[in-house]
Amino acid sequence: MRKLLSVLLILCCMCGLTACGIGGSSGEGKDPEQAPAVPEEIAGFYYDEIAGRATLEAETFDDGSVLINVKWPDSAARVVNYVMTAMYDAEKNTLVYEDAKATEVNYDADGSSTSKELYNHGTGLFEVKENKLVWQPKDDEATRGGTFIKGEIVNTANPFNETLDLDEAMEGSGVHISLPPTSAIPENVEPWKYRYSEDLLEVLYETVDNEMIIRKSNTIGSEELAGVYAKFASEWEQSVKGLTVLCKGDGEMANVVLFEYGDSHFCILYNPTPGAPGLTADQINSLVNGLQ
Repeated sequence: MRKLLSVLLILCCMCGLTACGIGGSSGEGKDPEQAPAVPEEIAGFYYDEIAGRATLEAETFDDGSVLINVKWPDSAARVVNYVMTAMYDAEKNTLVYEDAKATEVNYDADGSSTSKELYNHGTGLFEVKENKLVWQPKDDEATRGGTFIKGEIVNTANPFNETLDLDEAMEGSGVHISLPPTSAIPENVEPWKYRYSEDLLEVLYETVDNEMIIRKSNTIGSEELAGVYAKFASEWEQSVKGLTVLCKGDGEMANVVLFEYGDSHFCILYNPTPGAPGLTADQINSLVNGLQ
């Protein structure tokens, strides 16, 4: 009887050791698959290349993931916040995500705000290029995308100057612009602010519900000047005073308008997000005719 108990005890111990992986051959000598290390330089603060308006913060982790927060003001009254966790693809040098959440925040005149979730399943990637992250959302999301440049401190990295004086903006940028008359502007609003950097001038118009931006440069191409990389439902051309004007929108209303006049490049952005209210053909005609 004692011998039987001893044998049973030994067998139990052996089974326990095997279950714990001691003495077993399963998995022995094998290391778990390691996630590719995320380059340290990806972490930090960024601002959008064209307007310097949107900001991006990236935080890296040892498991190959990167937490990305994008804050994109559409106007003084509306901001869209994007949050996503991307995985680093070392072979393609990209950050790929499948869980982006977009939240719209609207501010009232009294300083209060309301939030609304736009979506929580956004997909896409960021292409890593030296000190830049190029955001490429998938076609099915109404997200602008764009190029973000890294800056040490986001509040001081923005290379744009702001002014309420058009003459100051033209002198500081080296770009002269003749603006359309107020009657050609949707809702007949006046410019409320100008932004400028070397060879780039930006004019901002906005109401509570809509925003329009006009940009001009003598060296930056129209597509790059727009800085909008989202896919729109339709692209078409419209002829205005002998110029070929490229329009992007839903096929009838345009959110992005691009054209060149002489050696200058222009873009007009009107709520530049797929599905948002856009400009009619007549409005485009009036705006382009009034710009030089």
